[in-house]
Parts: sequence; structure tokens; C-alpha cells
Amino acid sequence: MEIKPIIAAELAREVYTARSTSLLKIFLMNPVFTPDPKSKTLLKAEVGGRLITVTDGFGVCARGGKGYEHDLFLIFRGTDRLADWISNARLGNERSVTGLPVHIGFNHAFTSMLTQLRTYISTNLKDVNRIHCIGHSLGGAVATLAADWVKSHTNLSVKLYTFGAPRVGFEFFSKQLTKKLKASNIHRLYHDSDPVPMVPVYPYSHTPLPGYGYYFSTNQIVSPEAHKIGSYVDSITEAKAATWSEIKRPPPLSSNEAMIQKWLTSDRPVSPFNPETWAFINAGLQWVLKGIMVNAVESLQAHAMNLSTLADRIALILHKGIDLAKDTGIWVLRVMRKMMQALSMKIVDSVEQLTRAFMRTILERLIRKMTEAAAQALRGIIG
Repeated sequence: MEIKPIIAAELAREVYTARSTSLLKIFLMNPVFTPDPKSKTLLKAEVGGRLITVTDGFGVCARGGKGYEHDLFLIFRGTDRLADWISNARLGNERSVTGLPVHIGFNHAFTSMLTQLRTYISTNLKDVNRIHCIGHSLGGAVATLAADWVKSHTNLSVKLYTFGAPRVGFEFFSKQLTKKLKASNIHRLYHDSDPVPMVPVYPYSHTPLPGYGYYFSTNQIVSPEAHKIGSYVDSITEAKAATWSEIKRPPPLSSNEAMIQKWLTSDRPVSPFNPETWAFINAGLQWVLKGIMVNAVESLQAHAMNLSTLADRIALILHKGIDLAKDTGIWVLRVMRKMMQALSMKIVDSVEQLTRAFMRTILERLIRKMTEAAAQALRGIIG
């Protein structure tokens, strides 16, 4: 049994309040949870970077109540303080506890709770059939890692519900998690104008893969308001969506290879304020890289990388593509020109101008710009 969209969204919103034992009691009065206080706990997480690290209430574990007697809930809050955003901004990858390449900041937040999770789940498995992992923003990223870990260590059904979550791991992680959970058990909801699901850029990928999740079209402008969990609750309410199937939308244009090629060859100016621009840039970059190297993903995820290293490795593959064939070089030029337009840079005229160093600079600026847009969305996160 899956949780209805509105219930999952409201739980993702209300978990923001559960930061102490007293506040946890109020949150757990929700009838979806058991009244038994021994079957509930508050998770403490470390979030931050080298300069700022904060440990506080980050998530909740609880046994289900009426109608959910055989379920466990793992619910994680999103970002609402500086230390959390540093976890988001620490661009780099490392191996998850299941051995897959994931974002270092998200993984740190999750692993800081792992001992608590192990203790809770090991003592609450009696008569349990399924576990629901829920979260918004950074909480959605952590819920994704939790779902991966739980499924790898139990035979239970695991269902994942995320709202406005960023990309958590590289493509291999997303494929493996989709295989473990099955796409039908993964409910990723996002607004197309929410900047947070746009980061980090490729080779980070969303789950399920293949697939694009569920989305609402809000407007044609990238908007911090679109990221607030309250906005997601409102969208579900306004759509009167009682089930996840009622949120299904046609695939976004950027998921279609023919549309990617059409966009790359179009002379129409692109706008950095249009969410479609960033969706097509990410899709176009992915398409061009895979056209150059069949094993491009494996090459990119083979080593731990920070922002500069990731940009340099992508630039290296693109530069190899230019040397590979004239037609390939033209596609590299087209995707780089689109990036330059979005960054308000002077557009180059020829492939010869695309040195590895120059492309690395463009990619670094692109990553920073998208990260800054996501950071802006997180400044007033509770809506």
C-alpha cells in the first residue's frame, strides 16, 4: 500500500517542527502513527561542512497507526539553516554505504544517522511488511539514501516519496536503486520551476531511472517559491490528486532525444529564467557526452571529484569529442553555445575556440550559477 500524495507531502512539511522531544510528541499525534511511544524516535544528524557542523533533530522514525499497522515511517526534514545548505553545496562524490557513487554532503548527513537507524529498525521489525521513506529538499536526498540502505539490508517492501529533492547520486546509483525498489515504488514529485531538483548537474541523475518522476508546471520562471514544501502541498490540493496516478503528466520535452537535438540546433535565444533552459542544457550535455563515449558515465564516476575536477573531466571528454569527428565537434559547439547564452557570455563562432581550459571555465560557471539559484530557493524554505 502506498501513501496518498497529500499525506506524504503533509508529513514532509510537518516533520520540520519535530526538532525536540516535546515537539516530536506533537508531530506524532498524527493518526498515521501508532500511539505507542516506544515505537517512535527522533533522529539526530550532523549537517554542514568543515567550518560549520550542526547536530540537531533531522528526522523521525515511527510505527504506523490505524490502516498502517504493518508499516514503518522514516521521515526526514529539508534544509532550513546554513549548515544544511553547506551539505548541499559540498559538490563532490564518494561511495555510499552500499558502495555506490553519491553526493558527499547528502551522504554525510545520512551516515551520521545510520547507527540510530540500525538500532530503530532492528528493534521494530516484528510484523512489519513495508517501510516508507519520505522527505523534502535535502530530506528527500537523505530519504533516497535511506531507501537504498534499507532495501539492501531487509527483504521488506520499500517505498520512496520525495518533494523538490536534488539529484543524489551518479547514473549508476540511480539505475541500481530503481532496480532494487522498482520504479512503481518511487514517487519523486517536483515543480518544473523549482531550481533545487536541477542540481547537481550531470552525471548526477534522478531516481527512478529511466523515468522522470511526477511534476507540476507552475510558471515559466525559475522561482524560489516553487521549492517550498507548502507550495507542493498546495499543488496537490489544487489538483485534487487523490492518487499518484492522477499527478502523472506527459514526459517533459527535454526527455525526448529528437527534441534535444531540435533545441540544440535552434537559433532562438535561451533565457536563464526559463526552467526549460536548464532542463535542456543538462539533457543536452548528457546526450553529447554519451555520443562521444559509450562509457562516459563510468569515466566520470571512477574517481572522487570536487567542482573543478568534475568540470575538468567533462571538458576533457568534450575535447576528445571535438578531435573524434567533425560532426561530433559541431554538437559539442552547440551545447557549449547554449551554456554561454544562459550565462550571458560572448558566444564563440567555431569549434577551434573551444579549448579544454575554456570549456572547463564555462562548466564551472554553469555549476556555480545553478547552485546559487538553488541556494536562493533555500533561504526561505518553510512555506
